Amino acid sequence: MYLRATIIDYSDQLEVTLFGQDYVKYAGFFVVGQRILITGGFQKNSWAQTDRYEYKVGSIILMEEVKASFCKRIMLHIPAESVDDIFMKEIFEFCRAYPGNTELGITVYDKINNETFKFKSARKIVFNDALLEIIQALDYLTYSITTV
Repeated sequence: MYLRATIIDYSDQLEVTLFGQDYVKYAGFFVVGQRILITGGFQKNSWAQTDRYEYKVGSIILMEEVKASFCKRIMLHIPAESVDDIFMKEIFEFCRAYPGNTELGITVYDKINNETFKFKSARKIVFNDALLEIIQALDYLTYSITTV
């Protein structure tokens, strides 16, 4: 069994062929309209006696899983005057509801006294669209992301 697919993005296209174990492992990802992230590289064609190169798939992951897989840490940057009971309650509730592998840090800054305090949560969270929506709705804070 084998699969031959043409991958098209906004700037180019690439033909990929999967055989054997690669077929078994990755064929299910190739659905029209499916958003995937493919990693791999070019290598000399392993089955033909030529100097032609082929693209060898290294891994495939669904785009919806990319945030959770590649985000190591998210830092929330919040002014000291915005830290209140409501903010703290939302952070605690989210940490309990969405456990994951992403570190959560909070930087509280006081512009008046020119001081900054950094905190790291003992709990890790999942970085997903739900978290991103919550963060983006809070116009008083900014955030930064560290990837692997």
